[in-house]
Amino acid sequence: MTSFTFSTWQEHPHPTTEKGFGFLQFFCLRYLQIGCCENLESFPHEHLQSLTSLEELFMKDCPSLDYSFPCGLWPPNLSTLSIGRLNKPMSEWGHQNFPTSLVKLNLSGQNSGVVSFAVAQYMRNAVAPSSFLLPPYLVSLELEGFMDVESLSEVLQQLPCLKWGHQNFPTSLVKLNLSGQNSGVVSFAVAQYMRNAVAPSSFLLPPSLVSLELEGFMDVESLSEVLQQLPCLKHLVTSSCPKLKDLPRQLPPHKDVIVREVF
Repeated sequence: MTSFTFSTWQEHPHPTTEKGFGFLQFFCLRYLQIGCCENLESFPHEHLQSLTSLEELFMKDCPSLDYSFPCGLWPPNLSTLSIGRLNKPMSEWGHQNFPTSLVKLNLSGQNSGVVSFAVAQYMRNAVAPSSFLLPPYLVSLELEGFMDVESLSEVLQQLPCLKWGHQNFPTSLVKLNLSGQNSGVVSFAVAQYMRNAVAPSSFLLPPSLVSLELEGFMDVESLSEVLQQLPCLKHLVTSSCPKLKDLPRQLPPHKDVIVREVF
C-alpha cells in the first residue's frame, strides 16, 4: 500500500499507536491524507519520522486533534505538505524543523493568529509569536484564510526557488513589493478579471492592493489595463523597468494614484 486516505472520523475518536494509525509505519506509504475528522483527538505523530517513503501529507479540518500536534516531527523525505484548521493555532506551532526535501506547502490559516511570515535562515532575532516560519527551499506556496496578513514583500524575496502560478493571496493583503530580476514576467493581471487561463509569463495580482512596488521587471511594457482592475490602489512605485514607458498617461482620470518612477 502506497496511498492512504482517511476522513470523517466518528466512531473511534481515540486512536492509539497500536490500535489506531500505528499500522501506517509498516507500509511504504507515499501519500497520506487525513481530513474532515471532527472527533479525531490523537495521532501518533511520533511515528511520522519513521515514514521514510512518505512524499505527500494532507492533514486539515481536524479541530479536536491533540494540542501537541504538530511538534516539528516530519517524514524525512516529505516533499508536499497541506495542513491547517487543527486544534493548535498556527501561531503557536513554533519552529517546525521542516525537512529540506519540502518544496510544496499549502497552509490554511483560519483562526491561526498569524500576522506575518518569515524564513528561518534569515532570522537574526527571535521570531515573533504571531509570525510563521517557512522553509527556505519552497518551489510552491499556497496561503488561504490568513485574515490578518498585510504584506508578503520581504518573505517572498527570501524564497529564491519559489515558482509562482496562482498564489491565492489573502484578501487582507494590501501592500506588495515585487523584485522581478530573471522572473520571466512580461505582464500583470488581476485574477478576478481573468476569463481565460493566465499566460505563464503573466503574474496575477490580488485585487485588494493599496500599495504596489515593482522593481527589475525588464520585459514589462504596460500597466494600463491592470491599473484599472485595482480599485483600491493609491500608491505605485516602479524602478528598473526600462520598457515601461507610458506610466504618466495610462492612469484613468478617476484614479487617485500616486505614481513614482525610480531610476
